[in-house]
Amino acid sequence: AKLTAGAGGQPTERDVKIATAVILLEVAGQDEDYAPEETETIFSVLESQFQLTEDEALDILETADALRKDGKIFDEIITTINSCFSIAQREKVFSMAWKVI
Repeated sequence: AKLTAGAGGQPTERDVKIATAVILLEVAGQDEDYAPEETETIFSVLESQFQLTEDEALDILETADALRKDGKIFDEIITTINSCFSIAQREKVFSMAWKVI
């Protein structure tokens, strides 16, 4: 399942990319630290799954990291992922999170 388009076939919006990045950062940050390998994996999966440049991935991650600090945002993030992605695409997001782990 590709993540470049949502379940309806529309190009993936920035909010969905940010929501995905928040999930990946949340997984990586569970030990209160981002290991270099975790950061490298996050960049790699975001770039490949969303066809982002390194600068675009950095922008998405910086925004996601800032949002992640707001504990109330996580429910909104899950809602965004659930409403925009098919089941197969959601499984892909969790597969990406597993790679980070």
